[in-house]
Amino acid sequence: MVGTGALGSVIVKLATLLGDGHTMLKSVRKDIAFLERELRTMQILVNMLAGMEGLDKLAMGCMGSMRDLGHDMEGCIDRFMLRLDENDMEMEAVPTFPRSTARQLKTMFARHGVGAQ
Repeated sequence: MVGTGALGSVIVKLATLLGDGHTMLKSVRKDIAFLERELRTMQILVNMLAGMEGLDKLAMGCMGSMRDLGHDMEGCIDRFMLRLDENDMEMEAVPTFPRSTARQLKTMFARHGVGAQ
């Protein structure tokens, strides 16, 4: 089916962000959950359109736009997760309490950044 891969991949990554125990601001968690729900709805629409024949240019354009949106969002999520992982690696050599405090401070900007995107 055309266009479902990008949206499906983003939905999985958003679910991973919510479920992996990443510490995020409450508002960011709510925004991610909202995006996940909206993308599921979009994916249903894309699946329905992909099964139809003789779609007009508007429908084809919408499918392409949703696919592009999925790819753009996937890139944003990948960059966000990479920043969190890089901060985790830097903190491994530091004792526990200072490490957790420093990690929260360092990832705070990344967590705010995903909310702004």
